[in-house]
Amino acid sequence: MLTMHRVEASLDPPEVFAMLSDQQLQSAPKCRELHREFTAAREGPGSAGTLAIQIAHELGTIDSTSQSRIITAERETLIAQLTVTALHDSPM
Repeated sequence: MLTMHRVEASLDPPEVFAMLSDQQLQSAPKCRELHREFTAAREGPGSAGTLAIQIAHELGTIDSTSQSRIITAERETLIAQLTVTALHDSPM
């Protein structure tokens, strides 16, 4: 799932990524964080973050990975987040 937001304020990228990560962790019961990384983007402007979690579910373990890009300007912040979720044993 791809989500994009434009906020009419210049926000602190590490705080935005922490908020996005915490929101994902709180939205899925029985989940645990596997990996979290936040750095300057390697390609293009802004900062990039990765969050990997596992969710215990009656259908089996679910893996979810989110890639975030946060770009701040003088008066706005652009946020794009791509999340891929699949059963742990899925061939994807």
